[in-house]
Amino acid sequence: MIISMAFHKELQSALNSKYLSSEDFDISTKREQKGGLSVTITYLYNPQFELYFKTGDQINLSRKPGEMAESENLVVVGKGGILSAINQWLNNIEDETKAAPILRELVEHKAEVNRQLSDLENSVKDIGQGDFTREEIANLIEKLNKFQEEFEARLEEEIQDKQKLRNELNNVDKEIEFLKSQIQLLTKENWIKSLLVKSMNWRKRNPKTMSALVALTREMLPEGVRDHVPDAIVDLIAPTNEE
Repeated sequence: MIISMAFHKELQSALNSKYLSSEDFDISTKREQKGGLSVTITYLYNPQFELYFKTGDQINLSRKPGEMAESENLVVVGKGGILSAINQWLNNIEDETKAAPILRELVEHKAEVNRQLSDLENSVKDIGQGDFTREEIANLIEKLNKFQEEFEARLEEEIQDKQKLRNELNNVDKEIEFLKSQIQLLTKENWIKSLLVKSMNWRKRNPKTMSALVALTREMLPEGVRDHVPDAIVDLIAPTNEE
């Protein structure tokens, strides 16, 4: 052991937190050729998580993960600076560990959306890039209003938490209003893709409600579109069987 027993004990003590303990880490030391010493602390269950510092005229420290970046380098002052940096590093590890399943779900959801959009593009390419006529726009807005009215009524029945209900009603209102405005701007093909993404998000957030609104959801597809879109794609928007 190159570092003093007292400092080694302080390092071990610093590696204890609410979720982590010193037994989760390996501490290795090395005497540098130009003087001073370096200490590497490695998280045993994910060796990519590492804190390294080197003493000398100044204390250079690097840690992975960082607060905002995968890794970060900093200069600390004295033993107190090292222990404070270790404390923040433990917080970073805990945050990364908690965020991992959420991030994985977001990435997988995004990949699934992209795959479904690719399938949809192949299915609706015959529809063309034409704009909706005034009659089609009026018809779609009427269908969206009817869908929103029924959707919100179902949500009020199914969501018991008042704050959660208010938030979801607000989200749905904004999303449907945006779909209405997009009818005026987007081509038929691109609006249908936008509708699909919105509908998949509604289904993800409220699967029971969407399953109960199969007929209304399918009606939102413009006339003739269902002739081009396979049932498998339509079912992404409104599943025929409740999940």
